Amino acid sequence: MKGKDQAATPPSAQRLAEESLSGGAVEVPQILRGVPERVFVKDADLKFVYANAAFAADLGMAPEGVIGKSDFDFFTPEDAERYRAEDLAALEGGEPVVHRTEWVQGDPPEVMVRQWTKIPVKDRAGRVVALVGVGSHPEEQREAAQLVAHCAALTMSSAEAIVGLTLDGVVVSWNRGAEETYGYPAGEMRGCSVSLLADQDERAELTALIERAAGGETIRNQEGVHLTREGRPIEVALTVSPVVGREGQTSGLSMTARDVTARRRAERELRTSQQRLAIAVEASGAGVYDHAVPLADGCYCSERWAEILGYTVGELPRSEQFMEWLKERVHPDDLPRAERAYEDFVQGRTPVCGVQVRMRRKDGEWVHVEAVSKAVERDADGRARRVVGVMLDVTERRLIEERLRQTAKMEAIGQLAGGLAHDFNNLLTAILGHAEMLKMDSERGGETYQAARTIEHAAERAAELTQRLLGFARRGRHQTAPVDLHATVRESVGLLARTLGSDITISFDLRAERATVLGDPGQLQQVLMNLGLNARDAMPDGGELTFETDVVELDAHYCRAHPDAATGTYLMVAVTDTGCGIPDSIRGRIFEPFFTTKEHGAGTGMGLAMVYGIVRNHGGAINVYSEVGEGTTFRVYLPLAERQAAEAADSAYDLPEGAPARILLVDDEELVRSAASAMLEKLGHRVKAVADGRQALDYYRRHRDEVDLVILDMVMPGMGGQECFLALRRLAPGVRAILSTAYGMNGKAQAVLDEGMAGFVQKPYDLRKLDTAVRSALAAG
Repeated sequence: MKGKDQAATPPSAQRLAEESLSGGAVEVPQILRGVPERVFVKDADLKFVYANAAFAADLGMAPEGVIGKSDFDFFTPEDAERYRAEDLAALEGGEPVVHRTEWVQGDPPEVMVRQWTKIPVKDRAGRVVALVGVGSHPEEQREAAQLVAHCAALTMSSAEAIVGLTLDGVVVSWNRGAEETYGYPAGEMRGCSVSLLADQDERAELTALIERAAGGETIRNQEGVHLTREGRPIEVALTVSPVVGREGQTSGLSMTARDVTARRRAERELRTSQQRLAIAVEASGAGVYDHAVPLADGCYCSERWAEILGYTVGELPRSEQFMEWLKERVHPDDLPRAERAYEDFVQGRTPVCGVQVRMRRKDGEWVHVEAVSKAVERDADGRARRVVGVMLDVTERRLIEERLRQTAKMEAIGQLAGGLAHDFNNLLTAILGHAEMLKMDSERGGETYQAARTIEHAAERAAELTQRLLGFARRGRHQTAPVDLHATVRESVGLLARTLGSDITISFDLRAERATVLGDPGQLQQVLMNLGLNARDAMPDGGELTFETDVVELDAHYCRAHPDAATGTYLMVAVTDTGCGIPDSIRGRIFEPFFTTKEHGAGTGMGLAMVYGIVRNHGGAINVYSEVGEGTTFRVYLPLAERQAAEAADSAYDLPEGAPARILLVDDEELVRSAASAMLEKLGHRVKAVADGRQALDYYRRHRDEVDLVILDMVMPGMGGQECFLALRRLAPGVRAILSTAYGMNGKAQAVLDEGMAGFVQKPYDLRKLDTAVRSALAAG
């Protein structure tokens, strides 16, 4: 075989061929440079794209001089045509072709023998894209051909982008993986700078990588952002390495690029998800744990988990000691239940383990915790092998739930108490009225008179009880005025001093700079008196009774724990005794009506119930702190008033003389109508009594000129007092009316009065109270 005149060849062509056979992980061209076999690679147009040193030496030139040429550039036309036919047979047939070549070379002449195996190379789609030729002595041919075919297949079938570069970064080879990664066909990229693939901001960095590799350094897994042919950015991991020849010189560069866009996106989404989970867990206040079963095989607890119990993670025991340490901190009453639930969960009888227990903190305090565990790994028998879960401090939540239950219970009892008081007051109105008239018609001091007086006294005592019920039911607030609580405290103590023994000392700590609240002076004094008497009864052997005041700010944290309180500035009044204290077992019931621990006949159980109702009716709150054997403190919180209390002035009401009036009495209770009619007639008035609002409206429409005053019950079936009054006023804007109710002056009663009524009379009423209300209303008209 004789060579033709050698033509100039681009110096980068050799590197193009070398890189077309690089598998990325192993420098295949370097391997081929070191083998004695002659190796070349031709593309589909039968142009040389690779020639190793041994093949180029047979042609009498360097490998770079071969690339880009064809057989017609090196051999006689006859030989070149023959080689072309053999090449086409391999390409078109898709199978290797073997033939033998002999020629004379050297001085003295030597017969050279080569057996050539020409192997078609297919891409992943099965298309023939190149031809590999391996020439050797016949006995070496099989092994060499297998090696070269394997190397070629690695390159052509690789899903990664494998690019051959010159030392200055010009593309000389571009495999199928590169076409799929970047979208550029091989013909379009050859001869272009590889830096064009990089994002504008990263071109300088890619250029620097090329320079480092050209200097002999291998750079692995360098990540950057490249652009596809459509301009779409992709994230790639690059490996750039020098291609070294048999003599150790760097003749080109190999660049492998893996598209890691999807993986990086998934990693970012995972990190975001983990961050969100961490934020959610932190915001929830939950402590996280992860442990093996048995626990001695490994256990993890988060900082928050340890913090709930007052520890740091570093203070927690080792895994093998952890279970016993944990059991020691669970309340003994809760431990059996927790162990049963956990054992059922571990054995697979329940899918999730959720328990609420009390645990002892490092400082000795007990906290309520809720733990929820789930198995993330179970064995073939369903037994848990790995458990993850969360633990929450629910102490505050349990306290709030208990307060809400207590508040709801007190509201329900209050509604019942108010209803009972209403019905009793209606009955007492009739009893008091008839008893008083019976007295008036009897001889003073006589038997009938004394019987009527006894009935009257009993009814008055019953009326006091119903007033207490109304106080608890928050329906007994009669007056709203500025009240100086410091003055009220001193007045109450003055009254209490007469009932306290000499073995009880009273002290004051009235440090509130402002002590004025809006409310009913009598009811607020009743609160202090009842708390003082309650303290006295708690100290049968003497002690100390302390009254203190202060201005406090109730914040949202306090109000979450005490649902009956609202945020704001309050006057705090505390009443403290050094008595026997209140056991935990009954502390939740002390404000219930009729609940008492005193001996039968020693108390009604209404004192603290009335205190509770009055305080709540004044927009305030009350709580109690007590320890058995140490004493009790009641703290009352009342909203501060903006204006100061006026100086008290003595006043007396003088009943005016007046002519008899024509009165329309409206009440659904027959006993009340009968008694009230009799009392009004005894006072000299003419009375028309009807049973409901509609009857009153019908009568007034026909006889309005014959009615001087209307006495309206507030609560009646059908048309109530407020609706009736508004309808009467539409008929006669100047109508005069008095509101009568057994519920007391609550918010609803005040709203009716604000519509323009002339007065109010609280049931049960006697002759004097009724006369006073009637005369005042008539005089105001």
